[in-house]
Amino acid sequence: MKGSKKILVNLLGIAGLASVAGAQSYHGTLGLQASDFMPVNSTIRGDFGSNIFTVGLTFNPTKIPTRPAIAWDVDAIGANKNGSRFLLIPVTVGIQAALSRSDPNSVPYVRVEAGFAYYNYSIIQNMAKVGTTTVLPAAQAELGVVFDNRLTISATYHFFARSNSFDFDGFSLGASYTLFKF
Repeated sequence: MKGSKKILVNLLGIAGLASVAGAQSYHGTLGLQASDFMPVNSTIRGDFGSNIFTVGLTFNPTKIPTRPAIAWDVDAIGANKNGSRFLLIPVTVGIQAALSRSDPNSVPYVRVEAGFAYYNYSIIQNMAKVGTTTVLPAAQAELGVVFDNRLTISATYHFFARSNSFDFDGFSLGASYTLFKF
């Protein structure tokens, strides 16, 4: 198995273990998620735009534990425009906690996570394509509110290690809605 594939498989295994550990704190869910990723780097914004809209599935729980607990996330952020493309898949594990429990129907929370991200990109720079496939460190910090244990509105800052002088850091605003609880 090639090095980056082996690391990606290990990261997915870590995420699986985190989900088992987290299962003690709250229920699993399956839902739809939509977000707007806004790159902070001018080169990435120039190549792909100031807003990158993503839609996908989410497995994150919507019941926020009363005490700090293990949280995990697997995300996908990518774009393809004018011959340039990128795909980032961060796999992160960290801590999540409710900020207030005064209203059980709307629970604000904070989450801080670190891990690794799979990078696959090919970007045209100075009339030449620069690209790679690798795995590098990643982290994220998120503030959000869960409404009625179904709807989550969140703001997340994504930190990605630089690769070939490209800075993929960005801010995202998102919403997810739980379709199934198990």
